[in-house]
Amino acid sequence: MFEIQQQMVEGKITARELVSTYIEHIKKFDGLLKAILVVNPDADKIATELDVERKEKGPRSRLHGIPVIVKDSIVTKDKMPTTGGTLALASFQSSKDAFLIAKLREAGAIILAKSNLQELSFGFATYSTVGGQTLNPYATERQPGGSSGGTAVAITANMGSVGIGEDTAGSIRVPAAHNSLVGIRPTVGLVSRTGVIPISPSRDTAGPITRTVADAAIVLDAIAGYDSLDPMTARCVGKIPESYADFLNKEGLREAKIGVARALFGTGTDEAIAVNGVIEKAIKAMNALGVSIVDPVEVPYLDEINDREKYAFEGHVEWKPAFNEFLKWAGPDAPLKSFKELAESDKVRTHVVRILGNALEAADPEDDIEYLRAIAIAQRKAELGVLQAIAENNLDALIYPAVQEPPAKIGEAQGGTITTGLGARARFPSITVPAGFTDDGLPVGIEFLARAFEEPRLIELAYAFEQGTQYRRPPNLP
Repeated sequence: MFEIQQQMVEGKITARELVSTYIEHIKKFDGLLKAILVVNPDADKIATELDVERKEKGPRSRLHGIPVIVKDSIVTKDKMPTTGGTLALASFQSSKDAFLIAKLREAGAIILAKSNLQELSFGFATYSTVGGQTLNPYATERQPGGSSGGTAVAITANMGSVGIGEDTAGSIRVPAAHNSLVGIRPTVGLVSRTGVIPISPSRDTAGPITRTVADAAIVLDAIAGYDSLDPMTARCVGKIPESYADFLNKEGLREAKIGVARALFGTGTDEAIAVNGVIEKAIKAMNALGVSIVDPVEVPYLDEINDREKYAFEGHVEWKPAFNEFLKWAGPDAPLKSFKELAESDKVRTHVVRILGNALEAADPEDDIEYLRAIAIAQRKAELGVLQAIAENNLDALIYPAVQEPPAKIGEAQGGTITTGLGARARFPSITVPAGFTDDGLPVGIEFLARAFEEPRLIELAYAFEQGTQYRRPPNLP
């Protein structure tokens, strides 16, 4: 993005030309990949206005005139519906923006298009009744990961400059890993969720999906900040640096100390062995860049944290009240009146119906003391497990494969464990960075996990790793 801005400063390219280029890429590739649900019909007009503003006043920020792809669970007021991937919301045309979208516009970004997602963000395949099945550009017989798979595919196929995803358990980092991209799941409370279709407010967050760490840092600059309608963002006050881009340090790995969470590596399958081989090479490369590696590092309580029978997934209980609050925020624009109406709709994809039914029958969190106790214990143990692992070994971060196996074939379940759940449960920040490719040419991502609001250090580590390895390569599209 630094290069694009420099070209704009020098008059070599305009925002309008950039929009035109990306729309041509969408026309060329999206018939195959099915990443985009709708293109903003006003994008050309907005770009032209921003070009004029640049000439008269200069750029608002590094995002001035930059086209952004947005996951279609994030509300926009453009002439584009926000569907959440379900036909039950297909007519939802909002008259207002999600808080983070308003911040992007304020920074001068162009909302170019809305992207496909796993229906209602519940799953990792990126299939929806609105957009169908999104395909992986590196191997079109395979899934792109999810639930923000449409954003990831659009960015890796060069349909936009940068993207925005949403992450409850891994929905930014899994598709980033499967598409050789960078994905940041911020600390819960750094980025507002107002205007984002929710699942689990205790874990939901939005963040960047980009081709580079630098681009992710620039996007995070724009979207981070306090929002009075999302009280969780009060946690971030006083903890946001002047710019996350200030931490793009190529020497950031020198004298760093990083722990390898071996318990999060896959075992027992050829696919897991292939991913582990890629990660081992990445660890060796990291070591050569000046890192002190502690291997292995034990994360206390890990088995217990991942015991879903003991600690229920928050979304099953939080979804109903959170969605009802979202509908109140949406106001008269919302096509539904309640979560009950959504759960009983015949327009929702079959695989989501059972989960919706469970959520509908669950007691509200405020009334379910046993649930509140279980979830508080699980979150606390996740937080303490990560904190203790880092403190005991004096670490800057933990690392592990973002997904234990490569992207699954279309129609098959994702193999291995989605390891991104640890950071989500702890509500800590993590960043997934390209770690290389399997012998079959399938992308693998490595995840860095740190303590709350340590995004600056994570960006520093990830940038140094990215610049020192240059593992990412674009897909070979027809």
